[in-house]
Amino acid sequence: MHPGLTSQRYDLLLMIKTAQGSSGIRVTELCDLLHLQQTAVTELVKRAEDAKLVVRRQSEEDGRVSLLGLTADGERRLARVCKNLGADRQALAASLRDLEIGRARR
Repeated sequence: MHPGLTSQRYDLLLMIKTAQGSSGIRVTELCDLLHLQQTAVTELVKRAEDAKLVVRRQSEEDGRVSLLGLTADGERRLARVCKNLGADRQALAASLRDLEIGRARR
């Protein structure tokens, strides 16, 4: 992954980013997306908040609901990892093409 961004944290940030829309996402929705128990997601969110990657804010529609979003640092780190993964995927695809070409020549 990337220093300071574990695969679990990457998954968390990616789910928040892709599902948050303009208002944010609830912890219960993250549980469904990540296929994890609420206690596990709550702990992941807490650690991400402590690392200043995730922010929790009150819903404008329902004051009893907290919504999660990414901080500017969370956005930057996620973008950096996605960029790095893109290069890795391209290298893997090239290796697989080379492998297929080698098999076809036999």
